[in-house]
Amino acid sequence: MWGFDSPHPLTGKNVKTKIIYVLFLIAFCGCNIFKPVEEQKVNEILNKVEVLTETGKFNDAYKEILNLKRINKSPEFLFYKGFLIHKIEKNPSKAIRFLKKAESLLQNKKSSTQDPLLAIKIEFYLSYAYRELKKEEDAEKFLNSAFSRLEKNFSLNRFVNGEAMYMLAYIYSLKNKKEESLLFYNKAILWFKDNNPLHFYYPASFFNIGLQYYNEKNYSEAVKFWQKAFELEPSDGWYKDYYKKWLNVAMQAYQAGF
Repeated sequence: MWGFDSPHPLTGKNVKTKIIYVLFLIAFCGCNIFKPVEEQKVNEILNKVEVLTETGKFNDAYKEILNLKRINKSPEFLFYKGFLIHKIEKNPSKAIRFLKKAESLLQNKKSSTQDPLLAIKIEFYLSYAYRELKKEEDAEKFLNSAFSRLEKNFSLNRFVNGEAMYMLAYIYSLKNKKEESLLFYNKAILWFKDNNPLHFYYPASFFNIGLQYYNEKNYSEAVKFWQKAFELEPSDGWYKDYYKKWLNVAMQAYQAGF
């Protein structure tokens, strides 16, 4: 009799070794068979996260991204996780860690992306997060890098869409270039109206224009633009209460004759 650990009398091979080898082949083939299915599922979830994020449904997007917590080599995943951590957890330090990982992957060419604006969006939100932490030098570095990339894209007429216009307008406003900022906010508004009216940047563009007028104490214009932002924001939108609060502030200032 030959045992489990002894060589087979005909083949001379250890039965235990053969079983382990066969199991290894099954596991290896199984992984390769199911890998395309898993990748397809990941891409479907990321596409869903993108749509939910664009439409301002950040809580729903965050729940979806948590289902992909084991996926750590996708720059899209890392970007959305960093962005949503910033929104939901209000933790800029933690958000920066994920955004920096996404940036590193793209810089080292370890991964590709279907989003031509992803590198710019990563830098844009890194700047935003650093500014919240009062780290102005880091904030300015990423802001200027995003600004340079955006200007180059516009000069070459590449990747010109509402998101790019919004980000460029926002950066111009930080640089106190009101005329350029208003120009690109209005370009963004026209683009979103025709192409993606559900994007949260659409009402945000109206709000940010109104903010510039509010800072100049032009409350009648602020009310006009903030009223539009409030109307465009969905009833369950992330910024609905925020827009309402500032609209009321501007209306009170306007009615008081300031």
